[in-house]
Amino acid sequence: MIRARLLRRLPALALMGITLTACTRAVAPDDYFPLQPGHEWRYRVDVEGAPRPPAGLRVHEVRTLRPIKVDGVDGKVFRRFDTLGNEYHFTRSDTGVERIGLRNATELEAQRDVPARPVLPTPPKVGSTWQVSTHPFALRRTVPLGGYLSSQYSIALTMMIEATNDVVTTPAGRFENCLRVVGEGSIELYGDARQGFITVPITQTEWYAPGVGLVKLLREEPLEAEIFEGGSIQYELIGYR
Repeated sequence: MIRARLLRRLPALALMGITLTACTRAVAPDDYFPLQPGHEWRYRVDVEGAPRPPAGLRVHEVRTLRPIKVDGVDGKVFRRFDTLGNEYHFTRSDTGVERIGLRNATELEAQRDVPARPVLPTPPKVGSTWQVSTHPFALRRTVPLGGYLSSQYSIALTMMIEATNDVVTTPAGRFENCLRVVGEGSIELYGDARQGFITVPITQTEWYAPGVGLVKLLREEPLEAEIFEGGSIQYELIGYR
């Protein structure tokens, strides 16, 4: 349950349990967000500053499925599916990859993203920026009847490509020429009459390797207060195909 609350709404971690296609299509060497059917990624999940998930729940898996046709959408709709039962829908164009819908484990049909959510622009250039809407993942109340704030607050992150040549090492190996994408925003929380409002900076850093995809993600939500506490969540690639 802890892991589900923390991971269910992560942006751009798009996406086991559904049969793969008979063969895996090759990924272009300059593709930072592979969508062809038959690929799989496994991530180790580390949580700091908040209750840690049980050891058996510290791996997050993502698989690509066969593309489908969706009414009102030109071209193919690509799909990714994750261990939480979320199915994410994407389109790819000359200008980049966008997420256009999401179906969670309790829904029969995907809910459309209006407007579509940018994931990565094409071509990726240092200085490119875009906006995404997200939620806090590690922030929680520490008082009785507390809990995570995931569904209660919305945060606007400004994403920017800060580098295209990072070197990243994870349990899956060493990756060169990685994109580093950093998203920054903040959230205002009311502590109490003494503390008043507290501004919490939110930072999300993503690294994408060419021909592989997302290899590392770090969400930081630092906060120490009487009734709230923050933390961080990190994904590291441990295997892919």
